[in-house]
Amino acid sequence: MPAAPRPSTIIVTGDLTADWHIALARRGDGRGTSAWTAEDAVSVYGCPGGAALLADLVRALVARRGPRGGKRWRVASPPFETDGLTPRTPGLTHSFATWGVFTKVGAVTEADKEPRWRVRDFLGLDRLSAADGAPPAWKRVKADEPRPDILVLDDANLGFRDTDALWPAALGKGGRPGHIVLKMAGPTAQGPLWDRLIGRFAARLTVIVPISDLRQEAVTISQGLSWEVTATDLVRELATNPAISGLAAAANLIVSFGPDGALIRRSNRGGEPSYQLIFDPSHIEGEWARALPGGMVGYTTCMAGAVIDRVDPARADWLDGAVESGVAAMRAAHTHGYGPAGADATPGEANLRFPMAAVVETLANPAPALGRTSVPNWGEQRLGRAASWSILRDRIGGRVSAVAEEIVLNGPKAVLAKVPLARFGALITVDRQEIVALRSLSTVIREYWDQARPEPLSVAVFGAPGSGKSFAVKQLAAAIFGRDKVTTLTFNLSQLAGPDALVSALHQVRDLALGVRVPLVFWDEFDTSLPGRELGWLRYFLAPMQDGTFQDGQVTHPIGRAIFVFAGGRASSVDEFSGLLENEARRTEAKLPDFVSRLKGHLTVLGPNPTPGVVDSFYPIRRALLLRSLLERLVPKLKRPGKSDVLEIDRGVLRALLRIPAYAHGARSVEAIIAMSQLAGKTRFTRSSVPSAGQLALHLDAREFVRLMQEPQLSEDQVDELAPVIHRAFVADMRAKGYRYGTVTNDRRKTHSSLVAFEKLPASEQEQNRDSARSIPAKLAEAGFTVVPDSLGRGARLSKTVIDRLARLEHERWVRMKIEQGWRHGARTDKPRRIHQALLPWPKPRTRQEWSERYGPGGYEAMGRTELPEREKVKDRRIVRQIPALLKKAGLVVVPG
Repeated sequence: MPAAPRPSTIIVTGDLTADWHIALARRGDGRGTSAWTAEDAVSVYGCPGGAALLADLVRALVARRGPRGGKRWRVASPPFETDGLTPRTPGLTHSFATWGVFTKVGAVTEADKEPRWRVRDFLGLDRLSAADGAPPAWKRVKADEPRPDILVLDDANLGFRDTDALWPAALGKGGRPGHIVLKMAGPTAQGPLWDRLIGRFAARLTVIVPISDLRQEAVTISQGLSWEVTATDLVRELATNPAISGLAAAANLIVSFGPDGALIRRSNRGGEPSYQLIFDPSHIEGEWARALPGGMVGYTTCMAGAVIDRVDPARADWLDGAVESGVAAMRAAHTHGYGPAGADATPGEANLRFPMAAVVETLANPAPALGRTSVPNWGEQRLGRAASWSILRDRIGGRVSAVAEEIVLNGPKAVLAKVPLARFGALITVDRQEIVALRSLSTVIREYWDQARPEPLSVAVFGAPGSGKSFAVKQLAAAIFGRDKVTTLTFNLSQLAGPDALVSALHQVRDLALGVRVPLVFWDEFDTSLPGRELGWLRYFLAPMQDGTFQDGQVTHPIGRAIFVFAGGRASSVDEFSGLLENEARRTEAKLPDFVSRLKGHLTVLGPNPTPGVVDSFYPIRRALLLRSLLERLVPKLKRPGKSDVLEIDRGVLRALLRIPAYAHGARSVEAIIAMSQLAGKTRFTRSSVPSAGQLALHLDAREFVRLMQEPQLSEDQVDELAPVIHRAFVADMRAKGYRYGTVTNDRRKTHSSLVAFEKLPASEQEQNRDSARSIPAKLAEAGFTVVPDSLGRGARLSKTVIDRLARLEHERWVRMKIEQGWRHGARTDKPRRIHQALLPWPKPRTRQEWSERYGPGGYEAMGRTELPEREKVKDRRIVRQIPALLKKAGLVVVPG
């Protein structure tokens, strides 16, 4: 009878700790810990921690999974014994934490209302060293072997990394582990253990380290602003900062953001490393757990368990899915806590233990709703790509207009499920810059209120008229403090009689500051002028802003805690405000520098119109979010019965609302148009519901609105059918001119990276072809033609003049789409850097307004100034000359309109 096959081995070792959990339930009056009461109760529970806890998790995973790949698995580790364990047991590091009873914030279901034991305070460590001499046998791996399939090391910087006598045989002479998983605490990439691992096993090493440990080093990694900023900061520091750059020597690195996500770094032989960010689209780092108060032990253990459970060096993609599972396990552990507290929360009945069953079950069946995206590496950052990189752009490519329509029709939750989304009360934004600005201001306000400063906090908010400045700040305050805890006062300085009236306003603020609510004070039109003095109001706010006082006659009054919001009426940004006056003498006289120096924060609200003077690719998305919110609030009957997330609105009306160049009064105009529309009792927003042209003209270009609304369109099925045909025609044309496929487009060498099958094109280039197909009816309509089924007419011939006009329109469409994707003009095309040599006008516009009308907002800033060369115009003419034949394949013909 053949011998049973040798089982595969997982060795788990490292720093061993005893974790002491002090369950504390206070039932006294809470007036302080010095007042003893018999009603307070405490129990202490000792549990294995560090490598011992990780070994227990790995054993549970092996038992749950059973044989893998037809193999049985055994787990070897030091024989940690809990019998006789006390807080004074020598040879161990003992950790201590107090645990309390916590309930989910805003709990609705009975399961959420159930109280759970979580960490109240981490008290610290007590290191009880062993006697001199050889380490005790119970600290070394039992049934060790030199060639385990997986070696797991838990390095908490508690002595294991410096004591080679504790290291397993796999790290000694002749040792050869299949793969190594290192769970590492700071300081990272240091010590004899690290040197051994990198010196001999770097190619088979996966390192897991918490971001909190990296931030304790001399690094600059932002927190809580946006996923893009945090990820690019981390990539830069890993590439350039000696404090942590040693981590790059490992084959794989996982930097954990706790239950919110992680960054994966993969070393690529002979090339730049690759980075992937796994993130929670609905929460920024540190935000998910706010609704579940209390701390948790074992986050990195959960991530390590997920990685160990999936190690398969034979597969290049074995890490895919592991991090998502690890995040899901952390969330399960935090949600479960160290057990339910019961109705009376008795510490003696707590039996605090790591929620092993919940974690193992989650790792076996993870279902995290997380996003995953590539992050620009350091080489790309040096080339400048990271400055404009956003997950939103990577996710939707050139589909800005199409995604905007989907947001209005189906709601942001469905359309933007894997895009970072920030919600502050009723305010929703997906714009990277706006998210950073709002979260930065939120941090400033929280910090001010937590510090209980006696003087007001002064911030400024800028934006074009109707951009929603007041709405944004009110929603931000409501999200921070709760809607029922904020009282808003608004004073329009342009309507106050003079400085004396300001004293009365400050008395109102002072009265409000004496209460328990948060005073949110808007000083609208603060940059208006007083008679004979430009920016005359500024000097009267210097003392209230700096000292928190104001003068009423001979009496000086303290104002107290309040949030001063200065809302500008003349400037759309803080830079524009700072430059309102022409020379330094006038700025000094108006106290402009003194006023700006007293501001503790500022916010620029972008609004539904394109931002002038910059490339603003995502204004249609902002407009769509605003439009969706207004329609839900003002016309709730538009929601489709049985599908509450779907709105019934005519595509032509929607297209016009989203693509009109500008609203005269920003968000107020959007709201006014909906209010003027004939929608009472309607369940669908049709073209007949739209206000008359005379009414529309109050708020936008009525003629352009009607044109956009009536613009003919192909169905999405027809677009999907035509897009590959357009690409095949392009490939055939390029090959006929002698071009061949190359990873880099180079006209001199006649190589082009797009000469592949349509299915193999990047998503952004596939969408370019779809957009080209989608735009055919609009281009033809502008040239006096329309599209009909071939059964209704005979196709018309396109004259040379018509072809030239259509070619220009096709080029302008292509340019607008490239600019939406963040491309710029350059002397040579460079796809990784989003630079294209053909981003040139046809012909050169005469005014900035004409630039914007033909090439979209930001066209002037993104494009070159010379006219498009004739060789490029020939390409566009060749494309539009094929339009009749392309449409014929879809059963359509071109006829005079």
